[in-house]
Amino acid sequence: MKFIARYILILVIALSSVYITNRVIEYKREINQLENFQISAKEKSSKMLSPVVRLTFLIPNVDVDENEGPDPADSPMDISMTTATGFSIEYNARSNVSLIITNAHFCDIIETRDDTVLVTENSETLRSEMPSQSGYASNVLYIDPYLDLCLVEAFGFVRPAILAEIDYDI
Repeated sequence: MKFIARYILILVIALSSVYITNRVIEYKREINQLENFQISAKEKSSKMLSPVVRLTFLIPNVDVDENEGPDPADSPMDISMTTATGFSIEYNARSNVSLIITNAHFCDIIETRDDTVLVTENSETLRSEMPSQSGYASNVLYIDPYLDLCLVEAFGFVRPAILAEIDYDI
C-alpha cells in the first residue's frame, strides 16, 4: 500500500511539474510577443508624425536684377523661414500622401512664388529651428481665402486626427 501511495505521489508531482513547466513556457512566449510588439510599435511611431504638425516654408532671399538674374555673389543664399501649425485629416496608403489642414494666409505666399520649399514635421520642434530631416516634402493643393483654410499634401505618413461626428454630444 505504501508503494502505491508513493507511486501516486510521484506521479502527481511529475504531472504537476509538467503542467507548471508548460505554463511557464507559455508565459515566457507571451512576454516575448508583447516585448516584440512594443518594440515594433516604438519603431513605427518613431517613423510617423503626430496629427498636429508644423508646416515650414523656406524662401531664398536673393537680390535679383531683372536684366541679369540672381547675383552669384549672393551665395550662400540667405533664407527666410515661416511656420504654421496644421493637422492631418486623411492618409492614403496607396500613394503615401497625408492631407493636412492649415490657414490660408500661411499658404498664400507659397502660391505666388516658385522658389519656396514647404516641409511638414512634428510640432514639437522649436519654431526658430530649421526643419529637421524627419520632415516630409509638401505641396499646397487648395486655398479657400474666405474660410482661411488651406489643404496641403505631405508625402509621407502623418497620423490623421480623430474628428468628432457632426452630431457629437458633450
